[in-house]
Amino acid sequence: ASHGLKGGAGLERLDAGNKLDKDVLGILMTDSVLSMHLRRSHEYFLVDLSAFEEYQPIPGYAKLGGRALFKEEGERLRTVQLQYMGKTYNSFDDAQSDANYKASRLTGWRFAQAAIIASLMAKTQLLVHLKTIHMEMAPAIHAVTVDAFAKFPDHPVRRLLEPFLSRSIQASQTNLRLWFQFRAGEFGLAPLPVEEQLRLIHESVRLDPLNLANLDMERFAAVRGMEKFTGDFAAAGKWHWRWHYRALKVQRLLEKHINCWIDRNYGGENAHVYTDEALQNWWTKMLDNVPAVRLAAEQSSDWVVPRRRSVTPPPAAKINPAMAPQPKARPVAVAEEAQEATTTKKPDYVSVLSLPKLRVPEDPEVNVVTRRLNQGFDKNNIWGELDVDGNLVGSHGKAEGGSPESKPAQPQTRSPSVEPPPTTTKATPWWRDEQTTFSPPIGQDIPTAIPTFPQTHGGQTLPSGTRELDTETLKNFLRTVMVWASWVHEDVGHAAASLIYDPVNTPMFVPEDGVGIPMVPLAAMTAVYRSFIFVERAKLLDTPPPFWFDHAWCKKYLLVFTSCTRNNGDKDCFTEFQDELKALSSDPSFANCEDGLYPCLDRVETSAST
Repeated sequence: ASHGLKGGAGLERLDAGNKLDKDVLGILMTDSVLSMHLRRSHEYFLVDLSAFEEYQPIPGYAKLGGRALFKEEGERLRTVQLQYMGKTYNSFDDAQSDANYKASRLTGWRFAQAAIIASLMAKTQLLVHLKTIHMEMAPAIHAVTVDAFAKFPDHPVRRLLEPFLSRSIQASQTNLRLWFQFRAGEFGLAPLPVEEQLRLIHESVRLDPLNLANLDMERFAAVRGMEKFTGDFAAAGKWHWRWHYRALKVQRLLEKHINCWIDRNYGGENAHVYTDEALQNWWTKMLDNVPAVRLAAEQSSDWVVPRRRSVTPPPAAKINPAMAPQPKARPVAVAEEAQEATTTKKPDYVSVLSLPKLRVPEDPEVNVVTRRLNQGFDKNNIWGELDVDGNLVGSHGKAEGGSPESKPAQPQTRSPSVEPPPTTTKATPWWRDEQTTFSPPIGQDIPTAIPTFPQTHGGQTLPSGTRELDTETLKNFLRTVMVWASWVHEDVGHAAASLIYDPVNTPMFVPEDGVGIPMVPLAAMTAVYRSFIFVERAKLLDTPPPFWFDHAWCKKYLLVFTSCTRNNGDKDCFTEFQDELKALSSDPSFANCEDGLYPCLDRVETSAST
């Protein structure tokens, strides 16, 4: 994780104009993670925290709230107005306030500035870091992914998300217990009692529900009217929204990684996404159980794109009924068997991707990897052991493979004129059911006494086609989740230590009388960061473990010959992503991380697993 040990040193290095004793807030909005809360308002930039004013602080601390206006001044933002507790400050030349500040007492506009900074810190830690990432996004998406792909542990989308969702559920459970049950949030999240913090989270979810589409960095700036100050639109010599630019650059690298991954695993064909039943089931569960995803489907049709069916079947030719050939009579048993074959056989992602079947041993102590056999259906839909070209192998080369007892029951393909073979009582192999059946959606397990998601959110019907996942929607979803679970989580969580360790310039807790620095919350947060936040976890630039990627599985037979499956090479996608991420160090917006308020590239963790 990012060290943050330099405290206010980073902020002071940014103060090239020697204005730190005056416009601290302007410097923070120019070049720190707190600028994520900016919005464009006519010719000004606005931070509005007035909604915090209705929440009562812990006795002895100043109330949260306030508003601030900023104006562009060259390559930085300058504070032009502060509003706090009914007072407005347009001038920041106050001799009395300056004298009190030198005596370690905040008064006048300086008190208002400190309270607004504390409110920004509270919004970042309580609403963005905890509520959005650790409650509404990472653990919810992690739970649905684990549930939907429980029977497909090697599914390519599950493997793609694995590093970005790892341990999210466990981390969230621990966080909630620490911050609220043990009331540590009163020392580290905001100067509000736990009851007020929970009320703030509840009201935020109710009045301003999260739309996942609006967190997409390709849309994030436009939603706030800030698109002209970032990315390809930023003008030279003008203020550049560095925080968003960094996140956008990383998200675009992640999108290239996703494109490569999909191409390697699906052959770049959208039809494979449509026919991947496990993936479609995962998306259905995501819509039914993650409110932020469902709201995106309801409100953002350009992000959750309804499936476009461009291929229209030709109209049926008109045939004179008298001239039409009449079907031959079929035996009842054969007709029933054919009907069953067309209604019960379902495609699954294993057959779609031509991956080898996975047989899980009944003995839990047996290593699944060592028992994975290179078996499956050949091009003629015959079960048996396959060679590298997908042909059956046996004692006579490309034989029919397997004994009749070892083959799963196949749909009847005999001519109706031939008497059907006698039926057997042998049960369908367990793995066959395992590959073609899915557990019920999570929502069906909720007791009927508890309102389900569609009821609590008005029961709005989703737009037509949004329940059918297509490639564009999949990419939009994955790139957003991956950048927030890794890069943005590092910004608002670990890298925030540079701000938390600097109670003079960026206080989280402002005394009600403005005198001094509250030592208890400062000591508590320092202990929290140095004990269980700054520990070693997987990072984006670490050597990745092999189970994230596809493998070439080999099996020896006849003590001499070996048959292997093909490796689709999706590890190359991640390796290329890492190389391009390292190359960003030459970009001025990513350079000199040791001197600023942003995390270094080699310290960003893969998931929100704190």
